[in-house]
Amino acid sequence: MKPVAEIVAALQKPIKKYTLNVRGKSYPYVKGTDVITRLNDAFDYQWSSEVVSAEEKHGFVLACVRLNVIIDGVRVTHTGFGSAPIMKHRNSEEIVDLGNNYKSAYTNALKKAAEQFGIGLSDEGEDSIPADSGSLVPQKTFTPRNKYTPQSTQSDNKPSTGILRPRPTPIGKNTSTSASAPKAKIPAPAIKVEDKTQGDLATDMQVSALKSMLTRFLGSSMSEAAVIKKAVPTSDKVDFKDLTRSEAAVVITTINTLARESK
Repeated sequence: MKPVAEIVAALQKPIKKYTLNVRGKSYPYVKGTDVITRLNDAFDYQWSSEVVSAEEKHGFVLACVRLNVIIDGVRVTHTGFGSAPIMKHRNSEEIVDLGNNYKSAYTNALKKAAEQFGIGLSDEGEDSIPADSGSLVPQKTFTPRNKYTPQSTQSDNKPSTGILRPRPTPIGKNTSTSASAPKAKIPAPAIKVEDKTQGDLATDMQVSALKSMLTRFLGSSMSEAAVIKKAVPTSDKVDFKDLTRSEAAVVITTINTLARESK
């Protein structure tokens, strides 16, 4: 058993903090694996956790976790609460992975309990935050899509506002100052309807959901190619990962229909 001074020193060591960027807002983030590693180092693996409660409410999984440690032969306990949103498919409203949502809620509750022992109260600073893959990146600004950002259209003595939308040009309005000038006839612009998602490949979440639904509802009775051919007869694709987003949505609906028919 470590002396109390060594335990306190280990708990108060700076821990890496990341930045989670969501819709233009930044949130500090500590990895659950880093918290568990710090608990192991501080208490020589002599710690335990237990789930006091876990429930689903208002679209979230809510968890309460009790963290137990031994310090100088005395059991010390702290409790933390955490939550995680229940992720659902956009089209079918079917839950993607409820077990993963419970895991996230448990991890968040464990981090809150560990915080009361001092873990995560000190960070290593921005300079030591490493770049990471996925959604955890060091201080990266979120840029919305389909926004026009000017390069040099603003005045030099005027601060940039970040985003500038071009003003629409009036159609069919005579801007001439001469009363005798005839009104110019401007032809109506041709309207072209584009499916912007048609050329985009299906997301990793869509592909994962398709594979999971195929295994769960149809088992080995149909292959990926057979399901794609059933949903999109004109397609010659044989793998879910080759689908576009709109095709993936159609295949998801088809699998749900086949699952209901097979019951």
